[in-house]
Amino acid sequence: MRKPKKGVLGFYVSVVSILSFIGGGFAIYFSFIYGCSQWQAYQSQYWPHTTAVIEKIDFISSKHKSKTLFHAQIDYRYFVAHQVYRGEYQSSSTDTLAEQQEQWAAYSVGGPLSVAYQSFNPSVVFTRFDQHPWWLHAIKSVGLLLFSLLVFCMGGVLCLSMLGITYKEPRASKRERADSQRECRVNAIARKKAQGSLRKKA
Repeated sequence: MRKPKKGVLGFYVSVVSILSFIGGGFAIYFSFIYGCSQWQAYQSQYWPHTTAVIEKIDFISSKHKSKTLFHAQIDYRYFVAHQVYRGEYQSSSTDTLAEQQEQWAAYSVGGPLSVAYQSFNPSVVFTRFDQHPWWLHAIKSVGLLLFSLLVFCMGGVLCLSMLGITYKEPRASKRERADSQRECRVNAIARKKAQGSLRKKA
């Protein structure tokens, strides 16, 4: 009984291909969601603006590999048509707490904060810190989408190649094998006759 040719390398290729295909699909979905949020952030510079009130400022630490990073989280409330809404903003991380405290020294609890809200859905809000140049949004969104498509396509190609490698042709039936053997014998006899006639002519 012949054992299938399947080693450790083939197993790892199979796992990587499947994970790449599935992960690429999820990455495309999340890149679409990220692109929509980035597009909203870009559009928010044209939305109605109002002044929010800062309710809380926290400086939060997080571990990234062997480093400790710090970022600020600002909770605020704002009013639209006599209705109160709440939002939060998280700053980009820095290496030290002192950098964050210095960066946000001008802001305090109870102080003002400029925000922009969506006119037909005031719960969607962006601060002026979220509003970056349009080209930065485009680079982030397109770059993430291209990377997701690359991973997805790579996983798909690997899956197809894996299926091509492991696919085996179905075994021929007894009748087909007998017909094939009979045809081979007939061809062999015909070749011998042809060679014998050539020898006689020579």
